[in-house]
Amino acid sequence: MVKKAAKKIISDAKSDIRIEATTSRKIALQDADYVFISISVGGDKLYAQDLTIPAKFGVSQAIGDTLGPGGIMKAQRIIPIFLKILNDVEKHSSKSVIVFNYANPMAMLCWAAYERSKVPVIGLCHSVQATVERLAQIAGKPHHEVKFLIAGINHMGWILQFQWNNVDLLPFLQKQFQDPEIYRQDAVRCELAMHLGSFVTEGSYHHSEYSPWFRKNTKLIKKFLSMDSLNWVDRYQGTSRCHEQLKWYQEIIKGNIVMDLTRSHEYGPRIVNALATGEPFNFNGNVRNNNLISNLPTQCCVEVPCLADRKGIRPQVVGTLPPQLAALNRSNITVQELAVKAVLESNAEHVFHAMAFDPLTAAQLTLSQISVMTAELLAVSRDWLPRYHRQFKSKKKVPVICNMMAEDDSKAGFLKKNFFIENYYVLGPFENKDAQDRSLGLTQKLAPEECIDLHAAYQGKSGKSICWQKIGIQDIAENGFIDLVRLFGRIEMAVAYAYVEFEAMIDKNIKLLVGSDDGIAVWVNRKQLLSYEATRIVERDQHIVPVWFKHGKNELLIKVDQKHGDWGFFARFDREPQGIEVSII
Repeated sequence: MVKKAAKKIISDAKSDIRIEATTSRKIALQDADYVFISISVGGDKLYAQDLTIPAKFGVSQAIGDTLGPGGIMKAQRIIPIFLKILNDVEKHSSKSVIVFNYANPMAMLCWAAYERSKVPVIGLCHSVQATVERLAQIAGKPHHEVKFLIAGINHMGWILQFQWNNVDLLPFLQKQFQDPEIYRQDAVRCELAMHLGSFVTEGSYHHSEYSPWFRKNTKLIKKFLSMDSLNWVDRYQGTSRCHEQLKWYQEIIKGNIVMDLTRSHEYGPRIVNALATGEPFNFNGNVRNNNLISNLPTQCCVEVPCLADRKGIRPQVVGTLPPQLAALNRSNITVQELAVKAVLESNAEHVFHAMAFDPLTAAQLTLSQISVMTAELLAVSRDWLPRYHRQFKSKKKVPVICNMMAEDDSKAGFLKKNFFIENYYVLGPFENKDAQDRSLGLTQKLAPEECIDLHAAYQGKSGKSICWQKIGIQDIAENGFIDLVRLFGRIEMAVAYAYVEFEAMIDKNIKLLVGSDDGIAVWVNRKQLLSYEATRIVERDQHIVPVWFKHGKNELLIKVDQKHGDWGFFARFDREPQGIEVSII
């Protein structure tokens, strides 16, 4: 539908732009020079939970996509996918590729990219442009004629200079912020300007959730915002936003909506033009700090002036922010850092820590309350968070989270009730890359695919000797996930096998349900039933494999490849495998 809408717009404009649509990242990214990313993971139903669960505890978020409980949870779900996309960009796109990220939580996604990817990533937002237009309007000047310096972090950049014809407009604007009508329209930003000395880039409604002062209760929300700000749950509940977007596309296709093709203030196309033609373009981009702002952490993501031309994109050194502005930036950076560490280190405790230091949440709740709230948020997203499943057994450090994440039944009861295979022999890791350090996926045929010898030794990754090892229920996560990172370590470009034998009392048809991170292949009795190349996050039941078990001995072999990041698989039957018993373990 999006392709149809885009083609309709191009047709109406009588343009020769070519649009292609594909669900294959490899095809989409092949030899790309510029990649734009705008994604969400988990859908609107989980997004609604990100808002409604904290609201139950008294944490009223405005949007919940950049910071706060909502931003933290979005980061947990999106970062693994984001990094996999960047991995595919590195493999398939041009050597000079640049990635432009439009997805939130902007700073957290970019920070994760800086830590784990070699691909250059620039975060783009439109809050700077909108703020410049707003201030120029207040000052009564054409926005394209003003000169400005804005720096800080995404959604919290500070207006440090604002001039027209070499006249400093900031003193005039500071007085205007006290005008009752201007204040009413932008109360949060006017408050910050009057008390901290600088206007901030993100609008009052959104910015109100980044600090501890404006959303403590209904009275304050009414004072600093509007009654509309109390109805956010209704706006983001269920799938209404997706439905509205689809309706909009349908109206474009039908010709009921004619798009205004006047160039917008979005940076992306202008940056590409500058890089391709050499025509210089100045913009504010999200980049790694590297001392661009000297009193913010070096490794964090900052939003600073950048220059794009044929030489590339060059961030500009800003220097030192006024200490009170840097202090508010750092309150958000702390949350960003902990949320990113939670994903990169597969540490669920850091999710709680990020929540605990979030300014809005900390203004409302005790640590015990934050722990319970975090547990509920993790619980509803557990299917998207396989990297934390192993930790949910431990109740030593964050007991409420671990208790609530665990299933109501015992692990053994859960695995049995859901027909998981509970015993395997596993073998790995094997090296799985070519001479150019590219993953071989599932194409490399190794010894276990020819013959199973549970007593043999093999040459594994880095030349190490490896052999089959037995795992059982104690090695399986509460949700049935076989975590190969836990078994073999966090490695890249590898492959491993899992093997089990069954004794069938009679001939039997049954369905095997599998999911994997990354690709997976399945053999039953030496016959290959599934081979699926992928770079993805694992989910239960991503594939349904019809299986024929013959009377007597039957062999099941599973192969899972690893590019980088998380690694593992699910395997279970669709119903109770009556008359089939594990016979080799």
